[in-house]
Amino acid sequence: MSSKIPKQIYIEPYQDHLLKTIAQQTGVSEAEIIRQAINLHISSITNPQTNIAA
Repeated sequence: MSSKIPKQIYIEPYQDHLLKTIAQQTGVSEAEIIRQAINLHISSITNPQTNIAA
């Protein structure tokens, strides 16, 4: 398992509700859903040939 870096974020109440609902329905942690959302967003705004980890 890779190490993870803790981050503190602030979300709107409706986002919290949606996040909790999705986590409960899918059995995926809220943190994992946030990580997946970040990955989806980043992949939509970066050049597919760009390696942001480099």
